[in-house]
Amino acid sequence: MKTVASFREPYQAHLAKGKLEAEGIPAIVLDEHLVQINWNFSQAIGGVKVQVPEAALDEAREILKADHLEKLSAADEAKLEPAPHEVCPKCGSDSISSHRYSLWSLIPSLLFLLPIFFRRKKWLCNDCGATW
Repeated sequence: MKTVASFREPYQAHLAKGKLEAEGIPAIVLDEHLVQINWNFSQAIGGVKVQVPEAALDEAREILKADHLEKLSAADEAKLEPAPHEVCPKCGSDSISSHRYSLWSLIPSLLFLLPIFFRRKKWLCNDCGATW
C-alpha cells in the first residue's frame, strides 16, 4: 500500500477514500484515531493518510486531482423542484417567507426570569397570505 494523499482532518481523508472507492479503487485511512485524540499530532505524523494499492497509485492521484466544479456549475438550479416545506400547501406557490414572532413575547420571560419556550418557525405565503 502506498500513500496517495495526506490530510489535516480525518473527515477530509474519508471523503477522498469514498471518492476513490466510488471509482473502484480500494483505499484505507491511516492515523485518523491518533489525530482525533490529539489534533496537535497531525502535523508531526504527516496528517491523516489515504493509502491505495501500488498498482492503482497513478489512477488514484488522477481521480483526486479531478475538479468537478464545471459539472456542478452546469446544473440548472431552476429545474430543481423546491423542497416540500418551501411550497405553500394551500396554493402551491414557492413565494414564501418565514413569519417572525414578536419580540414583545420575550419581555415577560425576561422580566420574570422564566425560561423562554421557542416555538417552531412559521411560514407565510406571499401570494395567498396562508400561514403554516
